[in-house]
This record gives sequence, C-alpha cells and structure tokens, in this order.
Amino acid sequence: IFESCGLKEQPTGNRPTATSTFRFTRDCRLLNTADFDLVFAQAKRSSDQFYTVLYLPRLTGISRLGFAIAKKRVSRAAARNRLKRLARESFRHNRDSLTRPPAAFDIVILANSRAALASNDELFASLDKHWQKIRKDRSSPTA
Repeated sequence: IFESCGLKEQPTGNRPTATSTFRFTRDCRLLNTADFDLVFAQAKRSSDQFYTVLYLPRLTGISRLGFAIAKKRVSRAAARNRLKRLARESFRHNRDSLTRPPAAFDIVILANSRAALASNDELFASLDKHWQKIRKDRSSPTA
C-alpha cells in the first residue's frame, strides 16, 4: 500500500527516506463522497487566515488529501488551482511524517478568501504550521 503512494516502505523519521518519491497518486487522495463526509462529520480542525484544515486520524494505511475550495471563497479558477497546487506540493513534502505510526490521516483543505491574495511563501508557511499541529495531535488515533 505504501508503494502505490510513492512510498517504497513504511516511512520513518521526519524527512523523506532515500527510497521515497513525491508522487501524488490516486491512493494519496480522498476521492469519494463517503470519505469526505466522514472527515467533515468527525474531523478535528486547524484554522488560520488562509486555510482551514480538517483532519481525521486513521489507524492504518497512508495519509490522504482532499480539497473543498468553494467558488464563493475563491472565485477565479486559476486562483483555486494555484491554492490546490501549492497545498499538494506541501503535502507531498510532508506526507512521510504525516503517515508514521501510530496514525495516518485523512485531510481536507478548505481555503479562506484571503488565501487567493497571499504569496506562495505565506501559504507554504501556513500549511507547515497546520502539518505541525496535525503531527502533535497524532497521539490519539480513532478507527
């Protein structure tokens, strides 16, 4: 299961291993409505001025990422795509540390309207803070 998401073995440590890659395959994504509904219903939340990140610990598998970026919040498609592209990039670089036992996570990212006007550096810094919060919260996985 780890190999299909770009991980050749179960990750260890805070940094990507030499055998890991940064692919973002279907196995790394939240794809169906049931998965999104579960995260929206039971998730913990991390918010700042740019993003709201909902996350739900999983006991097995790999961390998966999904987006719910509303046109009402970010009206231009190019801006929505930019926010998703930057979030995917940040997730790929932090995926190993978010997948370590005892829990992986299902994560949904929502963008606030201010995110469309923020610089790439501001958005990466924002997401790094969210990933740190999620890693700290890893101690209490649920089924």
